[in-house]
Amino acid sequence: GDLEKARENSFGEVLYNRGLVNAMLGIEAGRPAQKLWGNERMSGAQVRWGLENLDVNEERLEELGFGGGFTRPIKVTCEDHEGNGPVLIQQWDGEKWSLVSDWIEPIREVVRPMIEEAAAAFAAENNITPRDCSA
Repeated sequence: GDLEKARENSFGEVLYNRGLVNAMLGIEAGRPAQKLWGNERMSGAQVRWGLENLDVNEERLEELGFGGGFTRPIKVTCEDHEGNGPVLIQQWDGEKWSLVSDWIEPIREVVRPMIEEAAAAFAAENNITPRDCSA
């Protein structure tokens, strides 16, 4: 390919890569939904079902060309919209983005109870019935 053209289009930079990963996740979420409901226009509920059944493991990442550390496996459920949770910190040095951390695991035991409490308070204040994910 044309390396100069790739650079003009930010190929390989953080926002470009994020766009690739987000596009891949959207497509991979649609696959099980379309398998279940057919290859036609999806309703919002069907798309949500697909997103809540997203499961992209290491093997699938390799098949899609996202292996080798490009991104991590992710599994999303009705109960857990966060997926796997680890993050990387990147820093702009004036010319390029550079990784400045290893993967950082979330502190779910601290943060999740705070999220649940805030969500319950918001739901109560706004007369919202939270979804039941047990089904």
